[in-house]
Amino acid sequence: MISGAMEAGRFPKPDGVDVITLPALAKLERSRYVSRSLGVAIEDMIALRSQTIRAAAASFGPDVFVVDNVPRGVWVYGDPSVVELGVEYDFSNDVRRKLHYVGYLDRRPMTDLDATSGPSRPARSPLVALPGRPFVLCLVGGGEDGGRLADAFTRVSPDRCGGLARVILLGPFMPEVVRAELHRRASLDRSLTILDFADDPTVLIAEARAVISMGGHNSISEILSYEKPALIVPRVVPRREQWIRAHRLAGRGVVDVCEPEELSPERLEEWIEKGSSRRPTGASRVDMGGIHRLRALFRGVADRPSRDSRGSRT
Repeated sequence: MISGAMEAGRFPKPDGVDVITLPALAKLERSRYVSRSLGVAIEDMIALRSQTIRAAAASFGPDVFVVDNVPRGVWVYGDPSVVELGVEYDFSNDVRRKLHYVGYLDRRPMTDLDATSGPSRPARSPLVALPGRPFVLCLVGGGEDGGRLADAFTRVSPDRCGGLARVILLGPFMPEVVRAELHRRASLDRSLTILDFADDPTVLIAEARAVISMGGHNSISEILSYEKPALIVPRVVPRREQWIRAHRLAGRGVVDVCEPEELSPERLEEWIEKGSSRRPTGASRVDMGGIHRLRALFRGVADRPSRDSRGSRT
């Protein structure tokens, strides 16, 4: 695996897997990036990252190389009946014909995906201390632009939570000044737990009574996997992808949506009181079969004859 987040190396890895961490980039605005830590020109950062990726690929010699980045490839993690990417991005017909919609990736343990007895709970890391009572969970994605949601959630009155504790998972890119303030608030509020890192966020989602989250693809997939009552506060700048996905799912009764301009502690309190116990009604109609389809797609790619540097089949 190759990642631009140094936290990638902290996650548990199965046998045969290792991680190369690239110098990190930070997004300033749409399609504009800068070095997150090194303070070098973006051209130099791109060159350094490119050379590292090429060296790793040349040495390792992968049979399949998957780039999970911008929507320009052929595998789409999602359900086209929710969001048809080729239409929303106005891709040409030639590009649309290349797209394979695999469905959302079910994040339950793999043993559950072939079982009929319902999902089990993933094992909790001993490093993650959760409240001893039911809780509502807040997810802010990477945290870079999750400060407003984190601020509103940590200002929610404990008396308006119906006895639920609150847990918030801060992303790795949450600004340090914001992180410090959130920890300060938690030190004064026994009903609030701040987690800087969790090696498996699905553990938190599986155990949560309800979830308040930004609308990133990973968070949505995890919420759908465990069919949790969820309030989504989507990002709308620089792209509206999260907003579109959240509203399409809300139209199916799968999640509730809070518009970013409506975000406040009072709005969250209202949902916790009235919506956090409402079970999603349409989750079963969302395609969650991505894991199984990806297996077939990988086999199809691996079985194709390859070509050597001279173009001959091997």
